[in-house]
Amino acid sequence: MDHIDWYEFSTTDPVKVPYVCGDGPLCDGDEFFDFPRRQGWELGQSESLAQLAERVQAWLFFGLLAVVGIPPEACINSNTGERLVCTKTLPDYLNFSKHTAEHGDLLLSQLVPAVSKAETVILEELIPLIKNYEALESLDLWTSKPYAILFSVDTLLDSIKYALASIPKQCRIPKQPQISNRSRTSKLSIIPQEFEMFGGATVSFALGNLRPKSLFPELTEGVARSLLQTGRCGSLARRLNFTSSKLYHLMSLPNSQEREDHSLCSKTSCGYFNVNPTSYRTRHTEDCFMCDEVGALESELVDLIRKNEVPVIQSTMHSNGTVTIRVEKMTKGVDYIAISHVWAGGLGNFVGNKLPQCQLQAIHKDVGDTMVSRFSTVLPDCRVVRSWYPSILKPRRPGRPGWFSSSPTSTTFRYWIDTLCVPTSHSSERKSAISSMGRIYAGAAAVLVLDPELRNVSYDQLGATRAKVLIEASPWMARSWPLQEAALANEIYVKFAKGSIRFKHEHLGIETTLRSLPNQESVRKRLTWLSFKPLEEWCVAGDPLPYTPNSDFVNAWNLLAKRTTSHPEDVPAIFAALIHKSAGEILSIDATHRTWALLDSVGAMPLDILCVEQESHFPRWAPRLPGSSKPVPALDTKFGTLERIAGGFHLQLAQTSTQALICPKGLSFSGGYFLLRDNHIQQSFLVYLPAPPDTCSIAKADHVEVDESHLVLILHKKLSGSLSSYGVLCKIQGQAGDTLRVRLLSNTITWRYHHDREQLPAYETRECLSADPSCSILFEMGKSI
Repeated sequence: MDHIDWYEFSTTDPVKVPYVCGDGPLCDGDEFFDFPRRQGWELGQSESLAQLAERVQAWLFFGLLAVVGIPPEACINSNTGERLVCTKTLPDYLNFSKHTAEHGDLLLSQLVPAVSKAETVILEELIPLIKNYEALESLDLWTSKPYAILFSVDTLLDSIKYALASIPKQCRIPKQPQISNRSRTSKLSIIPQEFEMFGGATVSFALGNLRPKSLFPELTEGVARSLLQTGRCGSLARRLNFTSSKLYHLMSLPNSQEREDHSLCSKTSCGYFNVNPTSYRTRHTEDCFMCDEVGALESELVDLIRKNEVPVIQSTMHSNGTVTIRVEKMTKGVDYIAISHVWAGGLGNFVGNKLPQCQLQAIHKDVGDTMVSRFSTVLPDCRVVRSWYPSILKPRRPGRPGWFSSSPTSTTFRYWIDTLCVPTSHSSERKSAISSMGRIYAGAAAVLVLDPELRNVSYDQLGATRAKVLIEASPWMARSWPLQEAALANEIYVKFAKGSIRFKHEHLGIETTLRSLPNQESVRKRLTWLSFKPLEEWCVAGDPLPYTPNSDFVNAWNLLAKRTTSHPEDVPAIFAALIHKSAGEILSIDATHRTWALLDSVGAMPLDILCVEQESHFPRWAPRLPGSSKPVPALDTKFGTLERIAGGFHLQLAQTSTQALICPKGLSFSGGYFLLRDNHIQQSFLVYLPAPPDTCSIAKADHVEVDESHLVLILHKKLSGSLSSYGVLCKIQGQAGDTLRVRLLSNTITWRYHHDREQLPAYETRECLSADPSCSILFEMGKSI
């Protein structure tokens, strides 16, 4: 893995990948697809993890290098006394090849099928074997050499796929390859038939089918354990959209001064930065010895909020270094900075609108840095903004009176921070202040990010690329509220130990921001939660209501799914703001109704939202929203859509990724494994149905009958960290003509293909048939388990 940029000032040693193939044969390009058969072995017959790693290295690792054109001897280093794998020559060779038409054609025609084959082997054979070994021992990159060897194959794939994707377009319509005799002079003479006659369309299709995200972080535990070894949260392995190479690079980058203990965090979310109001303490700066707290008058905050004004803080630093603050109303034409922070960093306060004097001084200087950076006429996106001094400030910004004032003895800036500007003991005004946050962050000159880890890391030796990686892996990017705050920002600046850098909106993962809505409350895109009718009055008839596919809904969901909050009840408000609804209105609704209100305001949703577990306290179907410690899957429109109709949804299935199976004899609701056979398409599915909980609100007797008909939705969507896929079980309520009415029974079922050669216990078998593609499926939002 020497081709991956390892931070030179890292306190962690890079992983050493041993060469374990000995004097045995190594795969070359000619025999890549046939190498295991020629050797007379299969990966599944490996006697140990070490032997598995040896075979994978001999076949996939050196085989892929051979297809690229790098001989094995160029990647074996014996200078240290230990024979190690060294891939330092890989980037230069790929960089040369992808910019040369002849070599670009060679990479496409030979590497695409080889990479596709390697990915299939990793997913279907290698990862299941690794998971078996992980059940017996903890594997990570530094203590398990076999795991490091296997991981090196995934990082090699990353580099090759990156090279393939970045080949100039003029090289993407290769000439018909001249397939030579099966000699060692050709780089790859044994090519599957579907790749032998490469055309431009075939090339594009093949490139599009290569997975952009690595498989190891998602499906094995070793990457997460390796992150823990470096003091980072293991959930980053699944939460970040990083390749194996990028995660390995992250392990080398500096962490905060104190390494946190993330051992109790879940696999998909970080709980280390959750706060407890009863034990929370506002922190002082590291060089402070318990200075006094300075606060904003809550009566002044309440008075302004009741007048529908927004309070901001006017901060003045005097010649002796002390800071005084006062509350004033936000005024058009006067710039201020909105501060986005993580409360675990110590800048919060649950008992009063106060902060220590030392923190006010630090904030004042940070706000000054940001103002100076905005005043500069030439500012690259990642230029470091150094600490400011009053002498570098000009007395007035043309056309913007009052953005700051300066004198030989003091400087004054304005900013907004929730700790000082949101009342702590007046609940009504507090709710109003929170509902105005969209207006506040959109109206600010810039948003300044104060992250508890990044503030301890010096930018000087990092550079822009490494700084961006650290920001993406920071606590600030893991929390729910900062997503809305940053999405609304005109400009974003992130504070490091010695200066700030500008951060682009697209790095948030959100393409459309809310900057066009400076006052969300005035837009009044109302949430029609009161339109819900009692269940018995609902009907599932008529044409679907007019709708527009809501990409904002999917985007907001997926971003929040990677983040957490200490207050999950606030997530609907954040969600509402991100899909251009009124956050204030949803906060005015009782917390138990907020999810319903949010869903009822959306015309269409992705079909795979049915796979999200239900909110346990809801009497009818409603998915658990992202943002809490309990993970939810990301959504994707490729599985189909739910179109809103009166009382439910019309299901539109994507035939290529979702199958609907009708079981005339339903599945016993006592749970267990079932074998579903569709003789028409000659496929069998092994389905697992969990038993209903003892606390189920519906009597179990209603569900143990197997004479009723069921509809099973088979989604070709993998569970996170699993080789199984999602499924949905529905009860067929009735059928009129070509319209099928169903109601959700369980969205926690899983499935996988069953092959006749498998030796399995005798499971209950159900004959089923595929639903007619012309059949209309209507989903009732009724009571479910």
